[in-house]
Amino acid sequence: MYVPVQVRIAGNYLVTARQLTPGQVVNSADLRAQSGDLGALPASVVTDPAQAIGKTVRNGIAAGQPLRSDLLSAPWLVQQGQSVKLLSRGAGFTVSNEGKALNNATEGQIAQVRTASGQVVSGVARSPGVVEVSY
Repeated sequence: MYVPVQVRIAGNYLVTARQLTPGQVVNSADLRAQSGDLGALPASVVTDPAQAIGKTVRNGIAAGQPLRSDLLSAPWLVQQGQSVKLLSRGAGFTVSNEGKALNNATEGQIAQVRTASGQVVSGVARSPGVVEVSY
């Protein structure tokens, strides 16, 4: 027996309130909520403003279009050549050092840093100019 089924997922998602251009940083005035069938939209559609605000538009997006996370990029927290703070935390202690970033990184990405002694260490970009190193 074959029974055709159609699944609908009703919910809110974000659309652009106006045209967004490449390189533009998204703010709350650029977004508006819309209700509809989430099942009919791409999986990357943005449902929470926090997922978009502060991110940069990769390609132009026309007004009224559903906003997708794959069209946005996070800002660089660490930029190549920037002086950064290295942090290492353990049970009851925190050790810090400084160095120069060897690559760009967004939040959660791996950043390589050269210390004053010339040693290259890898860590995770956690906030602007801060790289957390695990040992």
